[in-house]
Amino acid sequence: MLRPLQRNETDRAGRVLGEAFVADPLWMAAFPDPEQRPELLVAMFIAVTKATFAARGIAETTANVDAVALWLPPGKNIGFWAMVNSSFALPRFAMKLSAPDRNRMMTVLRQLDERKKALMPERHWYL
Repeated sequence: MLRPLQRNETDRAGRVLGEAFVADPLWMAAFPDPEQRPELLVAMFIAVTKATFAARGIAETTANVDAVALWLPPGKNIGFWAMVNSSFALPRFAMKLSAPDRNRMMTVLRQLDERKKALMPERHWYL
């Protein structure tokens, strides 16, 4: 049974999502060091969860927060005001990365955004 994720569960949600994506090829490309990747993904997904709340997205979880889904409705994105309202969680995460990790992550995210626009040009929910 799903329920809304509470703001005070952001850190736990970041850990769950970080663990879920540690072997994902996309994030392996962004963060190739297998020793650092788990910690980086947890920090990144904590920031993504905060930014999703700030963008007025939907965050759902299970009773024990052992699964998490973050949704952005059609037409919503994590834009400037979401960055401000999340206390710049994503930029603060990115600035803590080494320059090579930050550049690689930005390249991967840019390519992901281009593919998303090409494959899904119509308005849609983004998970």
